[in-house]
Amino acid sequence: MKLSGYLERAEPLLFSPGTLPDPFSDSEGTRVRVGVMTDGTWVWNLAWSDYVQYHRVAPPADFIRHAESLDFVPPEISEDEAMRLAEAAGLPMPD
Repeated sequence: MKLSGYLERAEPLLFSPGTLPDPFSDSEGTRVRVGVMTDGTWVWNLAWSDYVQYHRVAPPADFIRHAESLDFVPPEISEDEAMRLAEAAGLPMPD
């Protein structure tokens, strides 16, 4: 699916090897990935991709239009820009 791929291929700002319970599943064993992604304009949880792929839960319409405008290909983000976005999002920063 183009949208879930876009959500996964963007620049990671924060990534964890762990998982969290899936809030859209009744099964205790169903988990979602943990991470924070960006395309330089939007910042989102990596779990959005799981919600789209497995539950057909869509992100905001403005986000979908934005991804469509980029033909579902996330742009390259510089390290400096990624750090700025991570800080603006309130993510923990390395010392």
